[in-house]
Amino acid sequence: MASEQHSAEPAFAYVEAYPIALLGGPVSPAAVALVERLVENIFASEKRPTSVQKGRQAIGALMADLLDLHRGHSDDRHPWPGAHGMSPKDFPSKTLGFGHGIFLNVITKLEAAGLLTITVGQPRFRKAFGQVHNFNGQVTTFQLTPALVSLAASFGVELNAWKEHWAGAFGSPVAAPADEDRLVLRNRKVRVLGKKLAAEDTPFDKQAPGPAAILAGIDRLNRNLLRHDIGGITFPGLRRIFSDGDQPDFAWNRGGRYYSLPGGHRYEAMSAERRLERITFDGERVGEADIRASHLTLLHALLDRPLDLSSDPYAVDGVDRTLVKWWCTQAIGSSNPEPRQWATDKKATYAAQNGGRQLQADFPIARVGEAVVGRHPLLAELATCGISTLDLQFHESEILRLAMDRLMAQEVPVLPIHDGLIVAVKHLPQAQEAAIKAFRDYVGGVIGHPPLVIPEVLPKLPSDLPGP
Repeated sequence: MASEQHSAEPAFAYVEAYPIALLGGPVSPAAVALVERLVENIFASEKRPTSVQKGRQAIGALMADLLDLHRGHSDDRHPWPGAHGMSPKDFPSKTLGFGHGIFLNVITKLEAAGLLTITVGQPRFRKAFGQVHNFNGQVTTFQLTPALVSLAASFGVELNAWKEHWAGAFGSPVAAPADEDRLVLRNRKVRVLGKKLAAEDTPFDKQAPGPAAILAGIDRLNRNLLRHDIGGITFPGLRRIFSDGDQPDFAWNRGGRYYSLPGGHRYEAMSAERRLERITFDGERVGEADIRASHLTLLHALLDRPLDLSSDPYAVDGVDRTLVKWWCTQAIGSSNPEPRQWATDKKATYAAQNGGRQLQADFPIARVGEAVVGRHPLLAELATCGISTLDLQFHESEILRLAMDRLMAQEVPVLPIHDGLIVAVKHLPQAQEAAIKAFRDYVGGVIGHPPLVIPEVLPKLPSDLPGP
């Protein structure tokens, strides 16, 4: 019998979830009472006061994050699970106030009591063809059961009043350690057994002109931000992550997006609704200046092709707008105008929101693609146009960098998201202007003349504030 070349594919169901930071806790008497009830149930036999206090901290942080996510989004109110790594290193006790052992005890007993559903993550490392490969796995996810939501309600802790009962973070932002990598370079992802491996970090000379200039820009931005009181999240600073470091034509021009440094909230992974509800700059509410259909707009501008922005570019006759966005994200992200199947996360999201129905059966991706390409013919050239999603990410990030430089010169604190800027509500007009000017100047410099397409930069306000 021939020997096996690789390990069997593990049974695994993808779960789309939001990362949780475990940095918050209760702020109302009702929420404190709920946490105390859970502490009594879980730590009834614990004799060490320090262990009980750490358990209280863990329960409060977990409840704050998961009850927040259980509210869902304003458009569908579908509860979301939270995701968090389960390695001991993912629980720095000095930051969280508790460690891995305490958290494991808490979630195990909550699950046994029928109050928590745990989906164990997919391993990242698997053996294939005689080697151990680092695949893109998924961290463990957690979701509250109806029993816990009912228990919370019995204490007067209602989902629709989350802000009255919980805080997502306590205290002021703290700068990350000086040795934390603010600039990361990763190799290109490769496929083994039909799956992409996780991209590996690769070393580089930080003193070389290219990375030194990028680092200087990141440090300047972080210094500016950490002068301000960024409320609602724990913010240790920003970093940039570049890709394709092992490719012969790499020149610090692939990827380059801004991300939160480890140790705080990944605000860029939150929904816009959560960001606008939570984040404040120096005590003031924030809004977002979003580049509408950023990659679609940027692709047309870089290829010197017109794009009609007089109406919503994601409005396609006979196709739901969400499906159009999903198709564009997938097709542009893979440089493939003819994907055969919907992405795994989109299939999981659709099934969760539609009683287990199959996205591909209800809306065949080829049929959606035909309609979208009919509206935007340039997308038929994705495989041959010479611009990849990593190229677009780099151009987009450089546009944001220029816009942030302009805003910092005006003493406006600003946080980047992948396709826009977070500023105080009163500074939204300045942010919109800065983004449009940065787009025009940057793309014009790349193609050698003013671009045919000027983006729409739309203001997004917290839902409880009046619109412009």
